[in-house]
Amino acid sequence: IHVATHGFYLDPDEIVSNKSKDDPLQRSGMALSGANRTLQYWSEERVPPSDSDGILLASEVKDIDLSSADLVTLSACSTGEGEPVNGGSVVGLRSAFREAGARNIILTLWEIGDEFTVQFMNELYGRYLNGESPALALWKTKMRRFDEVNQKLGMTEAVFLAAPFVCTTEL
Repeated sequence: IHVATHGFYLDPDEIVSNKSKDDPLQRSGMALSGANRTLQYWSEERVPPSDSDGILLASEVKDIDLSSADLVTLSACSTGEGEPVNGGSVVGLRSAFREAGARNIILTLWEIGDEFTVQFMNELYGRYLNGESPALALWKTKMRRFDEVNQKLGMTEAVFLAAPFVCTTEL
């Protein structure tokens, strides 16, 4: 499963609703078709229809059966962000997709550039479809792209473009 869209994680201080403020699964998600309409409703202080609001929250993801999904790629900004909890885990889209049954999840830790990401994903999927595990395909793609950008544009740009992608793998 590959999702290319806009992702978000909202800090508790950015939330008005007490219910959402306390639940990191209500503060992280992705924008899908219809999200702009929902934002328009919100800007007019109206409640959008909940069955088709275009916002997929982590709290909704965890209830989807993804047990047959070997790889879920969330090719969107900040999909790996969430609320840190004891034990080193993070509650957000990552934990929701894991709870839904996805075995391997590729996420991002910060904003990603569209043009670079298309090239990055093409290489990543080429490696994956040729038999490499998602984690190995990601690592090799990151290293090659990092070296390429570092030589052309320098270390800072290489880190910004190649480093935000991470893979969570079923053990």
